[in-house]
Amino acid sequence: MAPINGIFKTMSTDDLQTNSGKPKDVVVKKVKNKEYEVWVYDNYDVYIEDGKIVFWEQKNSVLDDGLQVAYDSYKKALELDPKSMDGVKPLIEKVISGFKQEADISFSLEQYGRAAKAFANVYDYSKLPPVDIVDTIYAYNAGFISILAEDYDNAVKYLEEVKDLGFYNNGDVYKLLYFAYQGKKDNENSEKVLREGIQRYPEFTELVEHLIGLYSVTGKDIEGIAPLLRDAIESNPENFVFHFGLGTIYLKNEDYPQAIERFKKSSEIDPSDFGSYYNLSVAIIRSTDSRIDELNLIPVSEQERYEELKEEINEVFRSALPYLLKAHELEPTDASTVQLIRNIYDRFQNDSDEMAENYKKYEELWETLLNK
Repeated sequence: MAPINGIFKTMSTDDLQTNSGKPKDVVVKKVKNKEYEVWVYDNYDVYIEDGKIVFWEQKNSVLDDGLQVAYDSYKKALELDPKSMDGVKPLIEKVISGFKQEADISFSLEQYGRAAKAFANVYDYSKLPPVDIVDTIYAYNAGFISILAEDYDNAVKYLEEVKDLGFYNNGDVYKLLYFAYQGKKDNENSEKVLREGIQRYPEFTELVEHLIGLYSVTGKDIEGIAPLLRDAIESNPENFVFHFGLGTIYLKNEDYPQAIERFKKSSEIDPSDFGSYYNLSVAIIRSTDSRIDELNLIPVSEQERYEELKEEINEVFRSALPYLLKAHELEPTDASTVQLIRNIYDRFQNDSDEMAENYKKYEELWETLLNK
């Protein structure tokens, strides 16, 4: 993500040499993992790409906050003599243009604190007399880059302001506000802006993903967002996170058929996800709980019925085994997975030599993992 509507315009190196002469030195510098040819002058370094100036870095400035001083001076002159509006306005517009240039250059140099302040100045000063322009793009950029600068208070300030002005940037404002509130460790407002964003942009599924993550981190009952997940699946049926999240809710509520369906879908979407296979196995195994209770109540006199139900239960356990083995393949050192595999092989170890050998193998592995 980058600032919206950058204003820096390129010029040729011929123009540069005409105005400033030949550089004192030419070096190579890397910015954002990209190398630039840099022409070194006394008061600035000029970054070149494909024979054109991309941006420059001011140095050895006599007055580092010269733009701010100029703005304050012009503003004071206007306050002292309101009739000077026509003469002062173009001077203030020129200063604002300077802040725009400083914002783009500072961002290019990854000087995020300086860039955020310059974008904020453009917005703040443009909306005041004599300019009287509310440029929400610069407020948005100020908020966005304040996050990069880890200045979360200003990020919230400017992003909330543009949101209140109705500038949402296709929902990105809500995502950035979530990051800003998370930076402030404010989970309450983090959830609030996500829910507001989801309501306004239900197709922006990334907001739902962040909400699921927030619930996981805070320990809140994810069941509270089940309706959002169902709606999100309708909008984006191939999103792994939504199926997995809904499966987790169904598993907790002991709705095992629905949990099995969701985890099967999430494992199909992302075959490399350990959690899908593990939770799918758990849901399958737990689906036998009521039948195991029933089995234990069958009297000895009804042996045939007992054997039939026992075999039905065994078939369910067998169906869980491939998913457990896949989960073990993805996470070989997860003791819980190994324990479940070991328990299933224990159930069938008297059926064949192969089952007995597998039981012994996973019994030893389980003990090894427990003793680590």
